[in-house]
Amino acid sequence: MVTTSNLSRPDVIQAAHKTVQLAGPLVSSQFVLLLVNAIPLFLMANFTQKEVAAVALAQAIYMPFVVFGTGVMQAVGIVVAKQLGSKSEISHDKTIIPAVVCIVIIAPAAITLIHLAGYLLPVLGQSDGVSKYTMVYLSIVSLSLPANYLFWTFRSFASARSMTSILLPLGIVAVALEVSVGLLLTRDCGPCLNIGLQGGATALALAQWTLAIGLSGFVLLNRRKIGVSSLGIDKAAVSKILAIGVPIGLAVVLESGFMAILGLIAGTFGEEALAVHGIALQIISVAFAIPLGLGQATTILISRAMGSNDNHEARAIGISSIVVGLGSGALVAAAVMLFADRLFLYYLGEQFLYSPLRFIIFVVAAVHLLDTLQGTGMSLLRGLALTRTALACAVTGYWLVGVACALLLGRFVGFGLYGVWIGFGLGLAVVAALTIHRFSINTR
Repeated sequence: MVTTSNLSRPDVIQAAHKTVQLAGPLVSSQFVLLLVNAIPLFLMANFTQKEVAAVALAQAIYMPFVVFGTGVMQAVGIVVAKQLGSKSEISHDKTIIPAVVCIVIIAPAAITLIHLAGYLLPVLGQSDGVSKYTMVYLSIVSLSLPANYLFWTFRSFASARSMTSILLPLGIVAVALEVSVGLLLTRDCGPCLNIGLQGGATALALAQWTLAIGLSGFVLLNRRKIGVSSLGIDKAAVSKILAIGVPIGLAVVLESGFMAILGLIAGTFGEEALAVHGIALQIISVAFAIPLGLGQATTILISRAMGSNDNHEARAIGISSIVVGLGSGALVAAAVMLFADRLFLYYLGEQFLYSPLRFIIFVVAAVHLLDTLQGTGMSLLRGLALTRTALACAVTGYWLVGVACALLLGRFVGFGLYGVWIGFGLGLAVVAALTIHRFSINTR
């Protein structure tokens, strides 16, 4: 391991500038991706109750496979960035074709499992009507699963190669297409076809394929401008992408499952608690777009530094990312404390002002700050390619500590929803502490 001298303030400031510069387009495009996935909710305004229930159920089945595959494909950026740092064979890329091979391996298996889960719904107690609509929705959106994987492959590659300028305009085009097609296929006026949830699913699938084809086309057409003269395949690259990427995918699925379990626990405290929990979770999810983009940039920059065996640079990037993350997280937490009550009032009415749960806003703000730290910590270890270690931290923090504390404080101590969110925060804090500590040890 390369030893490092003490970091100076200019080192950290320079690293912070690099991180923010790369993170900017990633953060803005992440908000657009959130919008792409949220548009089906707005299109459900005139759906029947069964259709709305079916869409919610379909997304619960579909999303774990999306986040797993996109997590795996993030390994492409790590491999490419490390290659750039080492200055080896940068004109002959051997990651894109192996990544496509990985998609060919993963996507059919995921689509098969999605359909199998859909067929099992009646056995699991869902009504025939909801099960039928769910299968219709899944049969359409599952066709966009390869597009999700392809988009994240090229997004990772583009991030590593600093080709991120296309992400925001491409996302805006995809959103405009999804809204236009969605309205055309789900409304009952003029030339509209009004085919219900099939229309919403079709609009979402078209948006996903627009993102995938647009970004892959942009990268391939402009690859010579960044010095990539040819594409090749390396059998070892497939194994490398899977070895690095599968633990990332599993960690993201574990985090999603962690939040789903917290929702189930919150539901045991009544309808009001579940409604408050759902709104608070949406706030956290939207706000996480900032640390997510920052984390992706951090991973890329640390991978480049490790490619050149520069632990000093990697450590500077890590420290600057923690500082920038804390700063942005504190600003968002302050915004939550100042303005989030309006969102609760909009959905729950003025009775929320007199609810014992009205102070949950302050807990949500604190949890976001911890969420930013744990997201940064996970990104630090991914940059070092220690994705199995990051997975172990996720298991420990999310499930062994987070779920246990949420149950203990919420159910047995009697803190109710406050206990669930305190447990949530404690789980995130453990992940943050473990990942940042391990990064510190490995970059000394």
